[in-house]
Amino acid sequence: MTALMKTMKASCCSLLVCILLLAGCSFKENPVANPMDNPYTGEPFVFLQGNLTVTGLQTDLAIEGSGFFVIRKGSDQLYYRRPGRFYMDGEGTWVLASDSSAHLQAVALVKIAREIDAGDTFAVSDSVDSTALVDLRIPVTNRELDFVCSPKATSEIVFAGNLDSNAGGLGTIMHSSRFLSTAQSTARLVSLFDGDGNSLGINTGDELRISAKGTDVITLLISPSTTLVDLCAAIDSVVRSIGDGNSAKLAANGTIIVYSAGAAIDNLLVGTTRPGSSSYVANAFSWGPCVQSSTAGSMRLLAPASETDALADVFDCAGYSLGLEPGDRIQIAGDKGDSAIVPVSAAFSAAPQNSAVCTIADLLSTGTEIT
Repeated sequence: MTALMKTMKASCCSLLVCILLLAGCSFKENPVANPMDNPYTGEPFVFLQGNLTVTGLQTDLAIEGSGFFVIRKGSDQLYYRRPGRFYMDGEGTWVLASDSSAHLQAVALVKIAREIDAGDTFAVSDSVDSTALVDLRIPVTNRELDFVCSPKATSEIVFAGNLDSNAGGLGTIMHSSRFLSTAQSTARLVSLFDGDGNSLGINTGDELRISAKGTDVITLLISPSTTLVDLCAAIDSVVRSIGDGNSAKLAANGTIIVYSAGAAIDNLLVGTTRPGSSSYVANAFSWGPCVQSSTAGSMRLLAPASETDALADVFDCAGYSLGLEPGDRIQIAGDKGDSAIVPVSAAFSAAPQNSAVCTIADLLSTGTEIT
């Protein structure tokens, strides 16, 4: 909420009085016929609703519609005002922002001995006697009332800020592009990529439909642990239903090979109902319109590389081989802060050798020498 006040009809006389008051001049109040008129100028106050504006201060209040805030100074002096700028003093009493001795008044509704919950409502009569007014205090506890507002643990803290764009990077985390390797039988379907490095987009809860001849259908429900072994078993079951000599298995190069021993395998398809995944899945698992007395392979399948993978079998994020050959040297260089690091060099080997880089783990170990 925001402080809200009424307006006054401006005139030349009232503006002059305001200027003189600001200059330090004093005036004696003139008797006026209407108590709602300005005692200095006799001009009538215009009680029109002002605009409500959010200030961000929880102690700023506003009245929408008719009414006044009641302020008590001393034991018997009551004042009425529209501006609602308040704050809480050290005892939790709501006071005027401009005068800590002016206390905001509240109506003593009912004496209760329990916690007040959000949503509690209390009835108030249209006419309130001044003796029913008490200082508004949080928590509200005095001889007349026993309102208890128990503290509650903070459940959420939200903060925001901007990083200094001119500050140097400390503890920066950097990463390379994704490395892929040939998919093995234990590769999870939710982590599969095609030979071009595109994620197949298979998610937990998806259903893969394997069909041939447009009629034989097996549905494979995907879980986080569903692997290529499970998919090959489902494809094998479909092609065997066409002919006993037919079969399907995963090859060492990451393709699924379909064998036709006699009966033709027509329109072998693997599909999914997920729109963003269907085209990638259909392209990855494609064997042509007919496989008869021959073999056919799907697209090469890839999976995220691990530390134990040999660099000779690792591909970049687009499915290309890293192109390393025995005898090549891998060099790591760069800057550490404002200083250049001493370059580190190691020989590449397709097979494990002492002091040679063969696996991703070897490459990571070589890189730690510069830290």
